[in-house]
Amino acid sequence: MRALAARGLSLHGFGVKITGLARYADALVSSDSTSWSLRGRHVPGCTASHRSESNCLRFALAWHDRLVCSLDPSAASTTRAA
Repeated sequence: MRALAARGLSLHGFGVKITGLARYADALVSSDSTSWSLRGRHVPGCTASHRSESNCLRFALAWHDRLVCSLDPSAASTTRAA
């Protein structure tokens, strides 16, 4: 990934696992994952209108903030309050 990024390519990590992000997130411009929604399918909804958390913005943002903090602990002070 870093070799490709060094050639000036803007890389998107489609479906990159957390372990992959931990290794080479610095070489990616963007990434996506279904991890948050797959986990959310097994979590009861936070409101009566949510059967599960698989499409909940609050759940997704909290997952994102935990991921960012796990990859860069110094980012803990800059993430959104969930």
